[in-house]
Amino acid sequence: MAFTTDRRLAVIAGRGGFVVWNSADGELVFDGRPLDEPSEPLYLTEVVTVSSDGGFALAGDESKQTVDVWDLRAGRRIHTLHGHPAQVRTIRADASFSTIVTGDHQGNVRVWGLDWDYEE
Repeated sequence: MAFTTDRRLAVIAGRGGFVVWNSADGELVFDGRPLDEPSEPLYLTEVVTVSSDGGFALAGDESKQTVDVWDLRAGRRIHTLHGHPAQVRTIRADASFSTIVTGDHQGNVRVWGLDWDYEE
């Protein structure tokens, strides 16, 4: 589970994907499915973190050993980071959400730089 800096949003990872809740009123903000493909199945998520402003999330997909970058406002995955040989178990981001560190089940650590120029 992760909170935005102001604790307005809570992001919770689970075997059925991840969800974003408004912690003040309990309203579901995002259910982890792309808004443009709502029938897409949720995937296995062990870890998730959210940007301080609640605009972006990083979610580890254990079945693919990847980390997905989500634009929560647009409701879509904007990038996928590949490079772990095992299930991603931890994700941390700096305050600007431009550098992230991930670790996997085998003890491998990756440092990623996000340039925010994704146009998929």
